[in-house]
Amino acid sequence: MRILGTAYVLGLSVAAVLGTINILAIRTGLERGFRLAFLVGLGATVADGLYTLLAALGASAVVGRAGVRTLLWSLGAGMLAYLGGAGLLRSLRRPVLLEGRATGATAWGCFLGALGATLGNPMTVVSWAAVFGGLYAGMLEQVTTGLTLRLVTGVTLGTLTWFTALAAALQAGGRFVTPAALRTVSVTSSGILLGFAAYFGWQAVRGLTG
Repeated sequence: MRILGTAYVLGLSVAAVLGTINILAIRTGLERGFRLAFLVGLGATVADGLYTLLAALGASAVVGRAGVRTLLWSLGAGMLAYLGGAGLLRSLRRPVLLEGRATGATAWGCFLGALGATLGNPMTVVSWAAVFGGLYAGMLEQVTTGLTLRLVTGVTLGTLTWFTALAAALQAGGRFVTPAALRTVSVTSSGILLGFAAYFGWQAVRGLTG
């Protein structure tokens, strides 16, 4: 359960940092309701699930090799620091804009549009590969299929939880989805990612000095 919970928190935190897909989901939900906002989030969730699976399989292939663990800790720390730091600066420097046009696509269009946008972002697979490398570095020498599935499931459920909660809040009239509330959530999520980055970095230092 600890492994699943850690992956869940990571997935939730990454998803809640404000970005293009979140803004699209918010604008769609405010104008067109829960269903289409949820489908935007579902498209991003499926893409994240596919990329995290690829990243997990790639990381599991090298984690058992001598001298690799410290490198994986370091890469994971760097990527999480980037994700958390960029999200924090983006949240603090500019207000969250809720005005603008929502997507005019059909239900399938909302899903496929978010799926394509997320799959088309090369940073998605790079970031998850680095994060999973760090997670695996703290696991057993033998990475099992069950471990991989728990990690991927945890990240996917965390992402889906965020987009479901966001769509539900928008369905409630959007009164809970204010720029201040979104900024608070994004800053908190960024802080959690920076906390993971610090932990990964500490493990890398221990690997070098121990």
